[in-house]
Amino acid sequence: LVLIRLWPHPPLADAVGTSRAVYADDRSLMRLTLAPDGQYRLWVPLERMAPSLTEAVLLYEDRYFYWHVGVNPLALIRSIWQTASGDRRLGGSTLTMQLARRLYGIDSRTPWGKLKQIIAAIGLELRYSKRALLEAYVNTAPYGSNIEGVGAASLIYFRKEVQDLSLPESLTLAVIPQNPVKRTAEQGQNQVLLKARARLWSTWRERGRDAERFSSDVVLSLDTQGRSQLPFIAPHTTEHVLALYPQKREIMTTLDLRMQRSLERVVQQYLRERSGMGLNNASALLLDAHSM
Repeated sequence: LVLIRLWPHPPLADAVGTSRAVYADDRSLMRLTLAPDGQYRLWVPLERMAPSLTEAVLLYEDRYFYWHVGVNPLALIRSIWQTASGDRRLGGSTLTMQLARRLYGIDSRTPWGKLKQIIAAIGLELRYSKRALLEAYVNTAPYGSNIEGVGAASLIYFRKEVQDLSLPESLTLAVIPQNPVKRTAEQGQNQVLLKARARLWSTWRERGRDAERFSSDVVLSLDTQGRSQLPFIAPHTTEHVLALYPQKREIMTTLDLRMQRSLERVVQQYLRERSGMGLNNASALLLDAHSM
């Protein structure tokens, strides 16, 4: 197993396209592009994620992730039994199996498809570490519409980076992938999403380390934004730096948003006052009065 993992394998991040993000000097998001396949997907390393997020994902989706080899036989048997007996269907897929399905486009609804998914999951476990697999799962999980991965979901729904997520926000993102259509966070106070998160919150309170810091009302509230409110600030600047650094997923600029907005107001006022002269566009050059 060690020898197989030592053999060079392409990073899992290379298997999917990525969005690109441009930030102002205070790390405010100015623009988030679509990935080449039309998805919002921004790959974020595991070490830059809030620990509460990965803990919540494992607690909700795959508690035995670090102990199995890609397949949890007991979970599969329980799922088959529940389905055959007509009870509520339970998912028997591990995180690695779900990752395999998404990476390789496997239709796991048939017995043959499920077998292909299991074989692919074991293959991933043989080639990659658990950390790499967990990182790949949270970066490719579905979050509703064309939003994939916690990097894009965190920016779109909460306007913050994954490392800055609070516990209620982490719990929200942990439950969406299991049913991204009904649990989309773009609908604001989505009752299906709230109920799923409340169930996870109940489990977290029994097992979580810092649950006492959060009251039930804080966890039950849901304040999110959506794709239609994504910022598109300083388009000339963002287009320029995106072209200048084509290989970078995240680009930090020195643009001062407060000064940018002030300049835009001045230019707009200038154009309004001279609209009768046929002026439609203008540019401004900002100089330091002391040094010129």
